[in-house]
Amino acid sequence: MSRELVRQRRQRRLSQASLAASAGVSLRSLQRLEAGAPGVALDTLLRVVQALGLELRLRARGRPTLDELRDLYPLDEDADAAP
Repeated sequence: MSRELVRQRRQRRLSQASLAASAGVSLRSLQRLEAGAPGVALDTLLRVVQALGLELRLRARGRPTLDELRDLYPLDEDADAAP
């Protein structure tokens, strides 16, 4: 989700500072949200989503897609390389 928020912000040509100001959150909170840091307040997410003109939807969880698995478990391409 954090990557999508960054993509949406950049698509709108907004700086982190301007988005944080329009969402009414601190710059640091926005930076943590975009970095995917744990413990970011739900209110921060909702304010940023609203400021971007987006809608947050919940859906029943199904089996993860291959892309979702890759996001959760990125491949370390150097791990297979011989020392």
